[in-house]
Amino acid sequence: MKSTKRWISLLLSVLLLGSVMVMASAESTVPAQPEHIWEQTVEKATTKADGLVTSVCSLCGETKTQVVAQVESIELSQADAVYDGKKHVPQVIVTDTAGKTLKKGTDFKVKYSGGCKKLGVYTITVTLIGNYSGGKKLTFKIVPAAPTKLKANSANQKVTLTWQKVAGATGYVIYSASKKNGTYRKLAETAKTTWTSKKYKPGKTMYFKVKAVCEAENQSVESALSKAAGVKVALPNTVYVTRTGTKFHLATCESLRDSKIAISLQDAKQRGYSACSRCIG
Repeated sequence: MKSTKRWISLLLSVLLLGSVMVMASAESTVPAQPEHIWEQTVEKATTKADGLVTSVCSLCGETKTQVVAQVESIELSQADAVYDGKKHVPQVIVTDTAGKTLKKGTDFKVKYSGGCKKLGVYTITVTLIGNYSGGKKLTFKIVPAAPTKLKANSANQKVTLTWQKVAGATGYVIYSASKKNGTYRKLAETAKTTWTSKKYKPGKTMYFKVKAVCEAENQSVESALSKAAGVKVALPNTVYVTRTGTKFHLATCESLRDSKIAISLQDAKQRGYSACSRCIG
């Protein structure tokens, strides 16, 4: 009898222990509840103001905010490229007021007008995306190469310039200055690769530069200026002397009031006449 009770008691203990283990195992398989489930709202940053990302937990109501810095600049890596028959695609650089460089494809996208290969002006449209809104249109130019081999010669008070033809150019603009490193001012335009000036004061040294121009689709693009070429203005082929004087003069000289005799420069020098310091210098 006592032995039977002992077995019954032992059996009940085993059953009770098994039940506890099953319950513990069941509890361990139940997934843990997440601490937070975040829901976001975004006030996008622009080129004029910061943005704000607000995160609210749907379980507990906890709120977090993160500032999205204002876009400070949208620029190209280069404003223009020299025409060489190849495609030129400048890099777009976008930065914010915190000094961060934004990523293409994530923060902005870019659209190019045309193939950026021919001479001309191209529009590059930058559109901000993601946590940013707005954009900007930028201008990119493919310009002719600067003219090379510019040479200046002078004869008979005139200056003649020559230079090498520039690929794609439809014309050229000539600039002049009285000093090599002085201020160059626009002087003339031509479609040719040679140009001859009107008369200059002889003995004066003049300096010249040339740039190439391309007119295409109602848009104009210009090259950089060429290197300078200087020349001393030559005396005229015809000069003037007086009946009694020992100098030769330009036609406009005041010394010719009483008499004015035309003579070739070569003859004047052979006869011993020297240049007038008032009109020739």
